[in-house]
Amino acid sequence: MAKMVACALVGSRLDYANCVLFGATQKNIFKLQKAQNLLARVVTSSPQSCSPRTLLQQLHWLPVKHRIDFKIANITFRTLHCSQPAYLRSSLHACHSTRSLRLSNTNLLSAPFVRTSFGSRSFSVAVPKIWNSLPLSLRTCTSPDTFVVTSRPTTASRPSTPLNPSHLAPHIRLCWPLCAFINYIYLLTYLLSAAFIN
Repeated sequence: MAKMVACALVGSRLDYANCVLFGATQKNIFKLQKAQNLLARVVTSSPQSCSPRTLLQQLHWLPVKHRIDFKIANITFRTLHCSQPAYLRSSLHACHSTRSLRLSNTNLLSAPFVRTSFGSRSFSVAVPKIWNSLPLSLRTCTSPDTFVVTSRPTTASRPSTPLNPSHLAPHIRLCWPLCAFINYIYLLTYLLSAAFIN
């Protein structure tokens, strides 16, 4: 039970709105990575001598930096194919070249020019950088399920290992409903406290 709570509390916080961390300093990413490594050791009951990379691969977890890239790539795919939400779709522009016909069918995105490092972290700049780094087979993919399964190892730059829930321990498969329940309790507590204050 303690492992389920730890996974639900820490794992959900690592995933929540993590795409805004694109371009964050390596120092800050390393702090989050240390939390994920510790969580992997707790979930698997592994000693300190065990390699964090091995534990993450065993749990089919992407490292923090690759989780950020994966979420941005997934949001981009759904935005391009569903055109929703409109405010995100309007900030994405296809790359057109009049000098080379080889780029016509590669589904690349053009990135606007920015002068500051803060501007390079914006959605309209970060998305083309990550999207254009994906293989052509992913950029031209039309199935959301195929894109999600295939892009996970691609964003992590490791051999393809499709996510299979049957490989995970039972307490890992049950942690996400528990995470939703805990978030519901948080929200309910916040609403009740706000009602009593008013």
